[in-house]
Parts: sequence; C-alpha cells; structure tokens
Amino acid sequence: MGGGGEQALRILLVEDHDALREMLARVLHDAGYAVEAVDCPAAARRLLLGADGRYALIIADHHLPGESGASLVHAIQATYPMQRFLYISADPRATALPGPDVAHDALVPADVPRLTKPFHLVEFTDAVHRALRLGLVLVPDLLLAVAPLPLG
Repeated sequence: MGGGGEQALRILLVEDHDALREMLARVLHDAGYAVEAVDCPAAARRLLLGADGRYALIIADHHLPGESGASLVHAIQATYPMQRFLYISADPRATALPGPDVAHDALVPADVPRLTKPFHLVEFTDAVHRALRLGLVLVPDLLLAVAPLPLG
C-alpha cells in the first residue's frame, strides 16, 4: 500500500446490502486496498478458489443469502487456517463471543475480529488496519484478531 511499486493488499468483502457493500468497497479502495466485493457466500467461495485463498483479509457480514457469515468463516478456515477475517453484523448476538447461552457453530471463532453495525467509517477502516497489522487488540466495541484462512 504505498509507493515504491508495492502491490495493494487484497481484501474480499462479502456483504449482501448493495449500498453498504459499494460504500465499504469504496472506503477500502480509497484507503489503498485492492477490493473484490460480492453479495453472497457462493460468490465468495468462487473467488477464493480462483485466487487460491490469496486475500490479506476477508470481511464477512453475518446475515447473507443461503449461508451465514459464521458458516462461511468456519468453512474457509478449514481450508485456509491462516486467513485473517473481520466479521461485521448488526446482530449483537452474532458478534458476541461464545458463551453458555450461545451456540458455538452459530458464531465465528473467538479469535476472529468483529465489528457491530452501525459503525462509523473511521471505526471500520481502523478495524481493517488493525486486523491486518496486529494479532489480538481490544478497542471499545471491537475485538480484533488474526484468524485462519479456511474454505470448505
């Protein structure tokens, strides 16, 4: 990301709401990332197979057509265990950490960063930067961590 002939880091954005997907893709592009944005898990899987899993970060929404974002994350991690993710959702239960009242398979793994909607664009870009640079970081209303790269 920057001068010197560096290649932009690739990000895959999986968000089914058109306006939000377009806005987030533009924000990421303006921040210097190469962005591929899709509206469903099936399209994300096709891109992952074609790219052989080479994305610096996958950003996935929870409520997606045909499959939850959590299911997609679990499937991708099975194939690409070093993939980094940022999980976004308007449902606070979807961005919660596993606990006694929450089914484990309904949630992304505890080490995956999560961001609850609505969020400010500054929070979003900060979450992306941190997910790409750091291991585990706590920020108010955010849990960010490096997670594996799976696809199933």
